[in-house]
Amino acid sequence: MDKKKRHSKRLHSLFTIIIIFLLVYSAAFITGLFRADAWYKNLRKPAFIPSDVVFLVGWNILYMLIAVVIILLWKEQSERHHITVIFSTNLVLNLLWSVFFFGLHKPDFAFFDLLLLVASIIGAIVYAYNRRRAAAYLLIPYLLWILFVAYLNYQIAFFFN
Repeated sequence: MDKKKRHSKRLHSLFTIIIIFLLVYSAAFITGLFRADAWYKNLRKPAFIPSDVVFLVGWNILYMLIAVVIILLWKEQSERHHITVIFSTNLVLNLLWSVFFFGLHKPDFAFFDLLLLVASIIGAIVYAYNRRRAAAYLLIPYLLWILFVAYLNYQIAFFFN
């Protein structure tokens, strides 16, 4: 491959990485529009619920990992449709949780959305594991975090309120 083609390929790869990060963090931004309000602050919550700062830092790390996973998997051209469907579904379910929980004040609906999100993340892990194991491993913190959030959400929806 000549120097001009290599340079063009590197620019295309860099552009792809930037676009993927922009798309993932755009989803994060939209999700973040639904925030803790007076309703949330007045809810009875488990004593071990993390602070808002922990959630902010945790979600930023998780969105970065999601973007990295998409980049790792994106290299296989024939798989791009599957990757788009899997991670779009995942990000939409993530957004819907915020809508249900913070927007509509329906923690019970939000909990059932989390069950779908857990299934979506497990599906993404299985998909990634069969293609690039490192990508699958990078999704494990996301799954663990969502399981913890589901536990907290369950407590709020069905025991505390």
